Amino acid sequence: MDDEKIFLPDAVQIDMDGISHFSSNEHAGMNDELFILVAKAGEELLLLPKGLMARWEAAIKAEMGHVKGRRGSELTKQLRELDRERVKMLVNLFDMIRGNRHSPIEAQRKASERLTLKLGRFRRTRRSMSGPLRSVDIESIELHLNELAADVETLGLKKTADRLHELNERYQAMTRQRTDEALAQKLRPMTELRPLTDEIFAMVRRYVEASYLFAKTDADRAKIYQLVMTMNRVTAERRAGFRESQTKRRQARLARQKTVMEGQA
Repeated sequence: MDDEKIFLPDAVQIDMDGISHFSSNEHAGMNDELFILVAKAGEELLLLPKGLMARWEAAIKAEMGHVKGRRGSELTKQLRELDRERVKMLVNLFDMIRGNRHSPIEAQRKASERLTLKLGRFRRTRRSMSGPLRSVDIESIELHLNELAADVETLGLKKTADRLHELNERYQAMTRQRTDEALAQKLRPMTELRPLTDEIFAMVRRYVEASYLFAKTDADRAKIYQLVMTMNRVTAERRAGFRESQTKRRQARLARQKTVMEGQA
């Protein structure tokens, strides 16, 4: 035991560096992992007041429920991807129509003229516009395409028009799903949940650090020391993982921007 005293510091400190920048998923996951470690050590050893662990657990579960309930966020990502696909189809549609304006084949040239006349006002639909508004415009475009079905066939636009219709139907169905799920969940915003978890964890942290100072035996002090080291290792690993994911996202974003700039050059 005398040898053990040499390696025990005068005080311990739980690492909090950088966790305020964690994503909601990482924040909830980290708290859940740390809760398990503290619970295993025991309230008596750590001098934790009655009810504090229960409050921390409830706050974590609320955050976890919000993260799991963030299906709407996942749907939003899928909606963005669908919208990008719709824009590609619109670009293809208008490019093919415009490309036949000076066709040496009269039937194609005339078909292009009629479609341009009908769809000319929808050219901005493929540019900056909200997804829901684009949905409405696409429905109008489809009505005109149906009216000029023969011209659509002449210019070989049928597959593009069918794909655009399919994407628009999926987009609108997913939009309704996201709205329905948001209404059903009625989740408290993370801006309320996360600060509450942080506040409770701050109290747990203080008690754990204080329990080391007031430990009755070196054996207890060693247990608390090992607990804090393990908690800090968990935090460090999650921090490293989060920073790595942020770097990958940043690199991917820069790569996309470079591709766009090269395409415009």
